[in-house]
Amino acid sequence: MAVNLHLTDWHDAAADDAWGRSSVGWRDDLSDAELWELNRGTWLIGDAAEAERYATMSHNGAVRVVAELTGAREPVVEGSRVLHALVGHVLAPGHRAYDALIGRPVRGRHVSYLDTTGLDSRAPWHAANGFMLTHNPDMWHWDEQEFATAVAATRAGSLYRDSWSMGAREGGVDAGDRAFLVRLGDHGRGIIASGRITGPIYSDEHFDGSGRQSNFVLVDWDTILEPDDRLELTHVEASLPGQHWHPQGSGIRIRDEVLPQLEGLWASHLRGLGRAGPAPSGEMTGSTAPVSRGAQGWQDDPAVRKAVENLAQSRLEAHFRSSGWVVSDVRHSKFGYDALAVKGSDERYLEAKGTVTTGVSVIVSPAEVAFARRNLGKCVMGILSNVSVSADGQVDASSGTFQVIDWNPDAGTLRPRGYDWTPAQPRS
Repeated sequence: MAVNLHLTDWHDAAADDAWGRSSVGWRDDLSDAELWELNRGTWLIGDAAEAERYATMSHNGAVRVVAELTGAREPVVEGSRVLHALVGHVLAPGHRAYDALIGRPVRGRHVSYLDTTGLDSRAPWHAANGFMLTHNPDMWHWDEQEFATAVAATRAGSLYRDSWSMGAREGGVDAGDRAFLVRLGDHGRGIIASGRITGPIYSDEHFDGSGRQSNFVLVDWDTILEPDDRLELTHVEASLPGQHWHPQGSGIRIRDEVLPQLEGLWASHLRGLGRAGPAPSGEMTGSTAPVSRGAQGWQDDPAVRKAVENLAQSRLEAHFRSSGWVVSDVRHSKFGYDALAVKGSDERYLEAKGTVTTGVSVIVSPAEVAFARRNLGKCVMGILSNVSVSADGQVDASSGTFQVIDWNPDAGTLRPRGYDWTPAQPRS
């Protein structure tokens, strides 16, 4: 939401005006900056304004000035009342918020709020929120090599970027929010990682390979510990009883009053391990900031993710065409493979996988596994790993390491990534 101040026509200020103004209101010959500075106070502005990033000023039923708030409300004593002034600076054409809000119709009087859906909701000066993310080894296996890489990277002082499930949460998350990874299950419960969320929640295919959609965030982990070095959940519970520490899923918000206490407890635990506390910034592992959900790697930008997948598909098709095969792209047919290669009476079913990581393991769906098992000896997988992606999201089409292998699910290590459970029918 944006705080909107309704301006009336230019008129004399009150005799006891706290700012000593002679006149206030709207005047056509004043600049946006002059109108803002003259009229940002004094108003009866409620606590709700503290949560907002933008403010507007309207006149004659339309937004005429757009500003970004840069601090908390400024209290102003006027007679026997305590009013407030907004603190911020005006925005200009070309700014996303300005272009979205300027000219918008407004109704009401004095102070109201405008919908800012689609704009960043929280200003940089607002305190970050904290969230519990979860990992249950009994439900999802974190590839050993990928996990070892993450532990080593953060031990060396680097950030390790990874996407993580937010469970049922669909919003209320911003860049800079704190994330703590809680290890659940029957083999040692505790906090094993901390980091910062890099952006809003996005939707992507669930990591169980079922094809259903789930909610994710991208996290820059600053610390990832071996399970034996965890901060025991029993100790957290005893020290911080103001929070429920047995979440049923990822994405649970940590209470505002608990978050700084948890930060202190975590920092003390790390010092006991001989680890420095999380740094405000650090080097990203890999020049292209790889993300490695389930080793294959997820990109928070769907366009980038699609470009990496398409590059892998193109490499695989070109490999077979160069050997005289006729190749057809069948990805949209949902057959359980990506392309059909034909040479005379021979057929090969092609599966393409692209990733910004080393490609130690790749994500395969239940349908792909089932099809490959039914057609052993005729299925081939092309894996394009170490694809480079620039900071502005451009995929380097010449990058990556490409390999072609026989696709037999049972010739390697196939690990289940999750389950779908249907309860028994209740008795009537």
